[in-house]
Amino acid sequence: MDLIKSMMVAASGLKAQSGRMRVIAENIANADSTSRVAGGDPY
Repeated sequence: MDLIKSMMVAASGLKAQSGRMRVIAENIANADSTSRVAGGDPY
């Protein structure tokens, strides 16, 4: 039973790390994006 719990903890950590990597990738992809409105603040 401890092996199953260990695998669940590892899977949870991988899921969290995957989410972090997705956010980082989106931020890099949008690094040069500007506001949709002329003169607006970049987001």
